[in-house]
Amino acid sequence: MLKQTPGIIYIESQRGLVPETGGETFCAFNYKGFLNDHKRAPLPVQYFNETLLNKGAKTPLEIAGASCFVLPLYNGMEVIAGKQRITLHPGEFLYLKNYWEVFCLNPRKDETTSFLWFTVVEEKPVIDDPSSLKLSLPINQVKNQWIHLPVNQIGIKIACVESRSELKWNPDANKKGRSFLYNITGMGEVGGRLWNEKDGLLLWDFDEIDIEALSPT
Repeated sequence: MLKQTPGIIYIESQRGLVPETGGETFCAFNYKGFLNDHKRAPLPVQYFNETLLNKGAKTPLEIAGASCFVLPLYNGMEVIAGKQRITLHPGEFLYLKNYWEVFCLNPRKDETTSFLWFTVVEEKPVIDDPSSLKLSLPINQVKNQWIHLPVNQIGIKIACVESRSELKWNPDANKKGRSFLYNITGMGEVGGRLWNEKDGLLLWDFDEIDIEALSPT
């Protein structure tokens, strides 16, 4: 029998649904009016959401000074953070640090847009030092290997895994691993668990985990 890595899976169909100004948010963990004892976020992660914005709509993000990460999934968008107005397209990743007001805007007048966003409580926030970083993700060029995003101390990685290919994750030497994984698209197997599109997976106490893609990327 295949041994399962200790963990909790957050199934896509069990995500919370929260109405927003101009759209709606699907949340893996407790957020606004969605409260469930079994959906508490694994710190330092605070929120992990997918927001759908109607055409021409604008909505605030509830970040309260935490570090925020934004990744467009369908169509482009704009992010307003302080005096900055940042345009993002699918394949681009935005890191925002120490902002208290952030708004997301769908500039399109004909289609909706959707984006993934999550917040992380950093160990040593510097409230008076706002900063941002926009990265282009080379997911169409780099396959079957981790791409490290140099944005903060918790260690965020992305990967595009081709069908039937495997990818391994090893924690630091002499430490047991603890990671939260999220599947944007496709289907795979991780640590003895089937991993479907938009499922989250929290794993702990592992020396190594294998990710195998079971469908085309």
